[in-house]
Amino acid sequence: MRTMPEFLTLSSSAQAAIDAIKKSSDESSRDYAVRLTKNFSGLRKRDLSCISGLSLRELRNTPELRELSPTAQAARMACPKTDDENMSAYARRIKLAHPHLTILECSSLSGTDPYNLRRMKVFIGMSDNAVKAGMEVPRVPGECDAYFARRVKASHPKLTSSECAAIVGCSENTFSHYAEFNIMLEAALDVRQTAATNPSESFNSQLNQALLLEVYRDDCSVSDILPPSSKKIKV
Repeated sequence: MRTMPEFLTLSSSAQAAIDAIKKSSDESSRDYAVRLTKNFSGLRKRDLSCISGLSLRELRNTPELRELSPTAQAARMACPKTDDENMSAYARRIKLAHPHLTILECSSLSGTDPYNLRRMKVFIGMSDNAVKAGMEVPRVPGECDAYFARRVKASHPKLTSSECAAIVGCSENTFSHYAEFNIMLEAALDVRQTAATNPSESFNSQLNQALLLEVYRDDCSVSDILPPSSKKIKV
């Protein structure tokens, strides 16, 4: 019961925060707590819990309320979130702009759950060329995923489809029908020709060969190497 908001006592600074910043009718308790923290950085967690209605445990699990390192603070100042940008898109953009940021730092900056970030390829690892492309070609406000992917590909033709998808934050199917993504890289063509002279016995062996090649070749991906008939098979 001691951790429940209704049993906590307000400090004088908390009362001043309430008087200065009122909760909007359409504002969630979490958003209100984040807004209070941005305007009154000295508020105790107990005060914040009492004002917002969130429990102390809920406050501890809110990424935006974690204390930021100086590096993360500098990244936020250099790369602020735009009004029309969702949390995942901002996390991806700030990671591309500042590759040294950790998952927890990007989570705190964007408000995205760390678990969700660990599933995004930009946080798993990308080639140096892909990271460079993500930093050099920012998304234009309001730009759809397919057009952004085409612009990234035009600027950095050697990027694979999977790398473009990681930079944009979408599925490869979003842009795979455009001509520039259907033209296979020369490296992938070489692999195809080798496979044609030494045909694999099954799809599984073709897939294993493609996976091994992707590990050692930065200029092509599995989707570039596998034959068109194999791409239609869901693994």
